[in-house]
Amino acid sequence: EGPKPSRILVWSEYVTVLERAKALLNQNGHLIAELVTGKTPKKERVDIWNRWGMEFPVLLTAKVAEEGVDFPTVFIGVVIAGAKTSRQAMQRLGRLLRVTPMMPNKVSRLYVIFCSATTEEKLLHVIDKVSDE
Repeated sequence: EGPKPSRILVWSEYVTVLERAKALLNQNGHLIAELVTGKTPKKERVDIWNRWGMEFPVLLTAKVAEEGVDFPTVFIGVVIAGAKTSRQAMQRLGRLLRVTPMMPNKVSRLYVIFCSATTEEKLLHVIDKVSDE
């Protein structure tokens, strides 16, 4: 079984989509989501990452959390508004597949909200294959 998911990672290619998602999730004064973009100062970014999962469950991000960042305790990922390249989409998937010695049987879920004829549609067979393993 393992720990219950307390951190959800949401990617989008477009910051405006993430800003709208944050406003919707945090309406009525509830802190559900924080947003990290390439313009977020590094110190603030680290602070948000450290509070994620304790003070709020959803981290909204664009390209800044695709490469060189590990979140091995993330069990749920959501992609909205697409990726521009196959490599970018695979990097996002890779963030969820990381395992740790503390969680050798980790099971993650990736939800992709997409339109037809996009990069995500082309990668569905890869995502399905990984989920079957």
